[in-house]
Amino acid sequence: MELKKRILIVDDNRLFRQAVRFFLEEEKCFEVSESETKEANHLLQEQNFDLLLVDIDEEKQKGIKLINRIRSKRHSVPIMVLSSCDKQKNQIIPSELIHFIERPFTMPSLIKLVKETIVLN
Repeated sequence: MELKKRILIVDDNRLFRQAVRFFLEEEKCFEVSESETKEANHLLQEQNFDLLLVDIDEEKQKGIKLINRIRSKRHSVPIMVLSSCDKQKNQIIPSELIHFIERPFTMPSLIKLVKETIVLN
């Protein structure tokens, strides 16, 4: 039996996290965890993930700080940034492992990109 790919959704909006989790788990090939930004550091120290889906908030910038902290520690986990603000891209440490998904997006398009990013790796 093939191991499920592990995904962590980091967003301070609980309803959004739950919706994304529901659709990803419907695919039966993902094990999905979710957290607010402040809890994500703890989860990342305890567990390994194949992909992070991280919201970057324009006002508080907690997601940007989290991503930069992950990259500064040389973690190579792929990160998909979810944002409604295109100008925040410049505030993140560059990496070929980061994908930007502009909100709003459709769940089928998100699932397709998730599969392309981690199922093929």
